[in-house]
Amino acid sequence: LISFFESRHSVRMFQKGLIPKKDLLAAARMAQSGPSACNRHPCKVHFVANGELMDKVLESQNGNRGFGTEFSHVAIVTFDLSSLLAPTERNQAWVEGGLFSMSLVLAFHAMGYGTCCLNWCADGGQEARLRATGIVNLRDCVVMLLGIGLLREEYTVAVSTRTDPEQVATFHS
Repeated sequence: LISFFESRHSVRMFQKGLIPKKDLLAAARMAQSGPSACNRHPCKVHFVANGELMDKVLESQNGNRGFGTEFSHVAIVTFDLSSLLAPTERNQAWVEGGLFSMSLVLAFHAMGYGTCCLNWCADGGQEARLRATGIVNLRDCVVMLLGIGLLREEYTVAVSTRTDPEQVATFHS
């Protein structure tokens, strides 16, 4: 079981070709199986295939220069703000969006596709450019972007040193 999680890496090198729509839908369905507060499931995923529209989407995101053209698709994970019931739920977009995104990444990994999480640390101009594409409506909060693609036979991945679990986990009695 641990090997499944440890075998997932951020991938920036892909082979040409599109992921079949049925597989994109299967990954979205798997992501919906993740936890959600009160089972509201307010997250959505917008898949954009490689081409002019995907280029516009990636222009609004910081951090994909040099490898963004490699993706088969870019997924935009959003949170429907109209699902919030009170100001005390203001952080739910990030919690729910993060859980949904993680489930989506692991679904693609389980299906044999590569992914690269793309942050959404965007200023107002970048957000306006993304919204100008017509993909994301005003009531949706953009949580993150995800590059997805067909894995090559061989590819390199960035290696990050992981903190020892003994330093991450704290036990209380």
